[in-house]
Amino acid sequence: QSFFAAPVVEEITKGAFLFFTIKNLKFDNLTDGIIYGGAIGLGFGMTENFLYFITYSNTLSQWLTIVIIRTLFSAVMHGVATATLGAMLGYSKFRPGKSKMFYAVIGLCSAIFIHFAWNLTVSFESTAILGILFLIFTVAIFIVIFSISLNREKKIIFTELKKEAGLGVIPEAHLKILNSIKRTNKGWIEENIRKSYIKAATTLAFRKLQYKNSVGNSKIFYENEVKHYRNFIKNLLEET
Repeated sequence: QSFFAAPVVEEITKGAFLFFTIKNLKFDNLTDGIIYGGAIGLGFGMTENFLYFITYSNTLSQWLTIVIIRTLFSAVMHGVATATLGAMLGYSKFRPGKSKMFYAVIGLCSAIFIHFAWNLTVSFESTAILGILFLIFTVAIFIVIFSISLNREKKIIFTELKKEAGLGVIPEAHLKILNSIKRTNKGWIEENIRKSYIKAATTLAFRKLQYKNSVGNSKIFYENEVKHYRNFIKNLLEET
């Protein structure tokens, strides 16, 4: 019975924390969903493991084996499962109400399935290797999805900031720098404003995207955010 109950109860519990987190303005997209979901899942998994470790009363060698297996695989499973839900919530945050609910349900069901598949396979010695292979395969897929999402973010930043360069908000020469690891280098802009400038410019790019994808009061809010960051950047650059 715990095969069915534990994945449902635990994924809904972790999902509740994630639903609260999605309200944060910093939660912008699929990448954020993976990061926040993974962090919540790993935190839950490590807490569960700790409670399990301090109550496990068999021999020392068996205890050490359990510590290694649960740390390397069980905690990761929790991270991947909740990251799946997070990815769907991030992807759907600025979509219409019905589709938002659809993706949330798909994400939760996927998280429960990953959790259930792991519990079922590792509960029997004959299928334990399948559970490990399944988890490794799932992690590999997430690494690919995360990489794709990061590349998509770069395209969004470049596209949106290119329009801002056309409006004279940011210099044309900063476009490629802001969209690459070069932004961490010193010398391309005054060092005392570099971090604030990078943060404001990238936030502006995503606020513009959110403005396009939102409706009603949210659209008004993001419109004001776009104006705020444009003015902030202009004032920042004028001081240099």
